[in-house]
Amino acid sequence: MSPTRLTQSMQRETTPIVPLKARNIALALGGFALLLALISLSAQLIKYVGGVEKAYGMIPTMDVDREPSAPTMYSVLLLFMPALLLGAIAILKIKEKDRFRRHWIILALGFCYMAFDEGASIHELVVVPIRRLVGGELPGFLTFVWIVPGMAIVAILAVAYFRFMRALPRQTAQRVIMAGGVYLSGLIAMEMVGGVYAHEFGIKNLTYNLIVTNEELLEMEGSVLFVYALLDYIERTWGGIRIRIGEKPS
Repeated sequence: MSPTRLTQSMQRETTPIVPLKARNIALALGGFALLLALISLSAQLIKYVGGVEKAYGMIPTMDVDREPSAPTMYSVLLLFMPALLLGAIAILKIKEKDRFRRHWIILALGFCYMAFDEGASIHELVVVPIRRLVGGELPGFLTFVWIVPGMAIVAILAVAYFRFMRALPRQTAQRVIMAGGVYLSGLIAMEMVGGVYAHEFGIKNLTYNLIVTNEELLEMEGSVLFVYALLDYIERTWGGIRIRIGEKPS
């Protein structure tokens, strides 16, 4: 072996390789989501109990129910991460000619859209057309009426992905279902609770903001659980993701 190749080989052997452990990443992401929710809650307490409206812009910046804000941008990140992981899995499944490769592709594209929608609130554009279509006053739990098409989409996906879920390893499927349950409990269930309260008492009060904070926290933690499920699936299937630090191209 030539001295140059020997040196390159030694550099590769001594270059640190950092494995991305699913559990550690999930704990870090989930912990930061909880921290943002607590900061947002503290800001709302300062606003509604202390009577401080903006606090030099910090209160709106940390408001989980405001776009743009720090928690919203973090929620976008937590949805974009699964999109990247799903895209990577889809590429590997295409190479393997897996029969569910299209399902992975659709999921990756779906989470790309969800990340964009989280920041731009596109789903709220359907509220006015649906209200016009229905006519009259809707019940409180349908104050945020976009949840109707949202629930329809969830039902369609549940049917379309039934075989896909059965084909997943049992532990992965259980984690995906748990992640979806937590996410949807915030996205739909808590949205209904918030709708009932907003219908009776409005949204400019502390109680409504407590409901919204809980809703957004559930969505963030559901996203974290899904990231964990995907990383764990990658670890079990392909040995995980490893980052080589400091390696220079030859």
